[in-house]
Amino acid sequence: MVIDEIEGEYETAIASIHIHPEVEICQGDAANVMTLRMPNGERATLEIDTGQICVEDSSWHPEFGLSIPNHVIRCHIENARMECRLRWSED
Repeated sequence: MVIDEIEGEYETAIASIHIHPEVEICQGDAANVMTLRMPNGERATLEIDTGQICVEDSSWHPEFGLSIPNHVIRCHIENARMECRLRWSED
């Protein structure tokens, strides 16, 4: 579990979780749960306790002049705290 807390004054706060281009993101059982599918078939569940969560298109730049499409999970932090849990599937 990762706990992110914000101190001081702010208007908005957004955490960004960048996902490797080969990882597929699927909506989980609830709005704050995502399933991540690895290229080798393994799965992980990402659960985020915060406000709004959305998946956006992004890009990864592993070297100069190379841009590979990927995704980023954006978490709009509410009440100055975010909890994030990553659980690996055992099947």
